Amino acid sequence: GESKRFVVFLLSSLSCPSHCNHALVHNRDYTPFLLVFEQKYYKVTGTFETKDANGNAVPAKIENAGISFGYDLPDDRFRQPYMAKKVLVTFEAEVPAMGYATYYLEQAEPDQNQETSADFANERVLENENLKVTVNEDGSYQILNKETGRTYENLGFYEDTGDMGNEYIYIQDSGKQTITTKGMKAEIRCVEKNTFRTVVEICHEMMIPSGMGEELQRQREMCIDPYTRVANRSKELVPMEVKTVLTLEKSGKGLHVATTICNQAKDHRVRVVMPTGLNTSTHLADSAFEVVKRNNRHNDTWTNPCGCERQQCFAAMEDETNGLLVANRGLYEYEVLADEENAIAVTLLRSVAEMGDWGYFPTPKAQQIGTF
Repeated sequence: GESKRFVVFLLSSLSCPSHCNHALVHNRDYTPFLLVFEQKYYKVTGTFETKDANGNAVPAKIENAGISFGYDLPDDRFRQPYMAKKVLVTFEAEVPAMGYATYYLEQAEPDQNQETSADFANERVLENENLKVTVNEDGSYQILNKETGRTYENLGFYEDTGDMGNEYIYIQDSGKQTITTKGMKAEIRCVEKNTFRTVVEICHEMMIPSGMGEELQRQREMCIDPYTRVANRSKELVPMEVKTVLTLEKSGKGLHVATTICNQAKDHRVRVVMPTGLNTSTHLADSAFEVVKRNNRHNDTWTNPCGCERQQCFAAMEDETNGLLVANRGLYEYEVLADEENAIAVTLLRSVAEMGDWGYFPTPKAQQIGTF
């Protein structure tokens, strides 16, 4: 996706009809952008349509957002409380570099605000002028870059492994048990398709071990060196629900992915894996003050049992003709799997039981039980 900086202001008076609700979008970046965003408007009654400052109709999704309390502070009388209807408006805004664009809601005839029926004939395809995304049976997806003609296949599958490490380091269980969503039937449905974006929801239910075996807890309490511990994952299984929401905007050059995990297990790590298939021995990642180039394989001096590296916002890989960048908000951990099509694996969740470094300091909340 593209990182954009913008500010939305609600205004009461502009060069627009006085009876309308206004929004001004200010772009603080040096390049113009097209952005799909959502904005709530209050004190609206009847049927509305969205327009730009020139009076041109803008395709939008207008949803009822309920009733809420509010008040006015007029100059000529005491405060005026009210209960007002509000709507949530979603549309694509085109904003010039270091500039702004104005949009507003205007009263419309009842039939002007009716959503056209979405075409869900192919609910596993998201497509615009830049990309075509096709969702596979197991919930992974392939992305065709129309500019270069390159297709990236089997992106976005999930991997769950045991973790007998701590908050400092990841150490996989002795049995190296790995559970993935590859080949697992997923529930897939298109939840939104209109003129400015397509949204597809993918649901998995992974059955994973409930934690590590009891032998690990005894070794923790005895302060045995984490690198020498021996333990396997529990045979008891619990469900882990993973929901993925793919969003492709009309003018987007990247696919937006949101993952929600309902975690009931302990002592494990969840990653999303993006096989790049690129022919290169290096990759890029951002750090505090630079974008660093790193080798896909560590040299002989690397002693950490985990091959993970650190980033701030993204990891990327490119060869002479193509490239793939994975930007994320969450944990600052990724790993390049050189023997698995140069895949970029991004850590989404780690559940651990102790702080680590020295001694034994239990951290039960670090097991991350709940929905994230």
